[in-house]
Amino acid sequence: MCWQQLATSRTRYDIEILKMSDIQNAAIIGAGLAGCYLAQQLTKAGIATTVFEKSRGTGGRLSSCRLGEGSADLGAPYFDATTDEFRDWIKTQPNIVQWCDISSPATSAPTRYTATPRQSALTRALLSDSTLCAATRIASIQEHTDGRKQLTTDDQQTYGPFDAVFVCAPAQQAAYLLSPAPDFADIASRVQPTMNWVIVIEVEVEDSTEVNHYEAPHLVIARAIKDSAKPGRKASAEHRETWMIEADADWSRVHEDADADWVYETLLSAFAAILARPFNVTGKRTHRWLYSRHINPVIGSLWSEESRIGACGDWLDIGGVEGAWRSAHDLSQRVLAHTKAG
Repeated sequence: MCWQQLATSRTRYDIEILKMSDIQNAAIIGAGLAGCYLAQQLTKAGIATTVFEKSRGTGGRLSSCRLGEGSADLGAPYFDATTDEFRDWIKTQPNIVQWCDISSPATSAPTRYTATPRQSALTRALLSDSTLCAATRIASIQEHTDGRKQLTTDDQQTYGPFDAVFVCAPAQQAAYLLSPAPDFADIASRVQPTMNWVIVIEVEVEDSTEVNHYEAPHLVIARAIKDSAKPGRKASAEHRETWMIEADADWSRVHEDADADWVYETLLSAFAAILARPFNVTGKRTHRWLYSRHINPVIGSLWSEESRIGACGDWLDIGGVEGAWRSAHDLSQRVLAHTKAG
């Protein structure tokens, strides 16, 4: 499904002109933060941008999920900012707010940020002027007869042609998409991912729990975050709370192929022991993030002026939400500097 009309491709195109002219239209594969930020920057520069996403909505690892009558963040529950550049950008985003967790000691609580009313609202806002083709799985990047690029889906539907294509998917998915640029594909194939199991639950409690964020050494659970305590969130009814519970990375690796119901029961039991109070589960969701985090080569981004293929993502920078933004920012600057110079 494509939101907004796809940019009309030119019917007469000279390959020699392509080599010297500005990029007029571009395709982005992946609607996580990196892809959505890149789309916004290209669109601001006057480049017609179409974003292709295999899922039904945007966000990637900032995605949200339906839970009963409400919703909850399924991916990164919050993010930090370690560089001035990223902090400055955060200040310009009206739907990003600080989360001052009052359940943590003021002297030790780091500054955390979250988008409202859910994390995926940030990526949707960044795509406000771009075309989004959701539920569209791109299988390959191919050469068009006029020298530009076209995209082919799993069911052999084609899109394009495009002057440039940018792959903003996790490294393992990017590796095969980048096959027309072998050096880039090789870099992506060398990135080592880690996976994580998570569960999201809505619970009914007699009294609100005092702790909003649990993170301590534990054999099963890495952290538990009360989603309904974050700014702009609320539970679906009185005496209800929403929690996101992330499994320990080593535990997740050992149980990567375990039955999802067993994973849910194990994490729920461990969380109940930590919470040490009775509750009744009124809604649940179990998810396995195959590419939760990466052991990263800090390159910044990938871009070839000759092939007009690029890539960005957290796997090319410092990781996490900030790494995704930094990589996309780096790529947008490289592309737009070349385009303006052309």
